[in-house]
Amino acid sequence: RRASPARARARARPQVRGNPQTHDIELCASTLQQLRAQRQSAQPASVRVPRFDKEAFSGRGDRLPAERWAEVRAPADVVLLEGWCLGFRAVRPKGESELATPELAPVDEALCAFEHVYALLDALVVIQVASAAVVFRWREEAEARARRDGRGAMSEAEVRAFVECYMPAYTQYLAPLYGEGEGGSGVCAGRPQLRFFIDEAREPCSDATRAAGNELLLGRG
Repeated sequence: RRASPARARARARPQVRGNPQTHDIELCASTLQQLRAQRQSAQPASVRVPRFDKEAFSGRGDRLPAERWAEVRAPADVVLLEGWCLGFRAVRPKGESELATPELAPVDEALCAFEHVYALLDALVVIQVASAAVVFRWREEAEARARRDGRGAMSEAEVRAFVECYMPAYTQYLAPLYGEGEGGSGVCAGRPQLRFFIDEAREPCSDATRAAGNELLLGRG
């Protein structure tokens, strides 16, 4: 029995890095808690921080063995937690709306656990783009460099299939994240937030470009 294209895409999504379902949220929260605890410790100790190798398995990536994790000497002045879906929030538990596609049901369920991480953040920085479509080009640029250097990398066709796995989540969750403001009901409600736009060259945008980006992203242009 052949699976429908939608079911096939849903099964493929957790097999590549990035989408919720593929993150070790317990490990992430535990590491953040250890780093925070060292700030109040009279005798700070070092903390082992997980590392990820994007070039493993021909560019598909994998977490490095624990013996190759970074050892951070605490207390750390600043801890930056970066992630493409950091700030995405589950839709269904809040009853705000239905999902754009049933394929996202497992992703949306997995996002519920992200709230444990969001509770540990002191502030949020959001770098906004006019259109998520630029991700195809940016990912291919990185993989092309790796191919030229003879490092583990995906082919151009593999890059497109890889990035396609992310697009439904961008469609569902990006506009709500971009629409949140400081003091609102977002992941860092009541905490400091910094938001700025970049263009396709990764340069900060002018106000005019930013406005155009909002129209495009929110589906009004």
